[in-house]
Amino acid sequence: MRREYTSWLAAIVKMGHKVRRDNSRMFCRNRWAKKLLFIALFGLAGCSEAPDAGQPAANQAAQNQPVVPQPDAAQSSDEVFIAGPDFVTTVTISVPKEATVGEWVDLKASRKDGPWLRVKNADVPSGVKTYSKEPPSSQANIQSSVAWNIDPPGAARGNLPTDDIVKDDPLARKVMFSAPGQYKISCASSVPTKTMSNVETITIQAKP
Repeated sequence: MRREYTSWLAAIVKMGHKVRRDNSRMFCRNRWAKKLLFIALFGLAGCSEAPDAGQPAANQAAQNQPVVPQPDAAQSSDEVFIAGPDFVTTVTISVPKEATVGEWVDLKASRKDGPWLRVKNADVPSGVKTYSKEPPSSQANIQSSVAWNIDPPGAARGNLPTDDIVKDDPLARKVMFSAPGQYKISCASSVPTKTMSNVETITIQAKP
């Protein structure tokens, strides 16, 4: 009976040692597993933070890039305007129908022209005048930039652009007649092409 008890106790002690060894192994395994898990998590955190750390430098590099102006889509830098194949200029004048000797008569003129053609600067024919911007198709009050003609000559006197006249109205042009009669008035414009205006007739009466 005592021998059986001793054998039974020895078996229990042996089982206890085995349990302790198994628990120790389990503890070691758990400890290494925790270490490996910590290292893996630390590596993942480092990888996820790397792009963020470089992002400010990338943004700074993008901000330091020079801004290159984009060309105008409507007109490139090597394009100009010239008179098109069907280009027409019309100059129209207007004057009073009657006036009196010694009276200043106002002269008015306007111009319409077009169409304008946009071409490459390299394609402009020799001798053709070019414009960097498209000129206006209609212009009023051009009487100061045209050459006036009066027929018959000799009795008409135009106002000279003195300081007082320019200060009062720089675009004004006037004519005065020294003798009664009928006179034909016209003008010639050289911009953009040489063009003659319509002809108007004025009747000058003698002083009462």
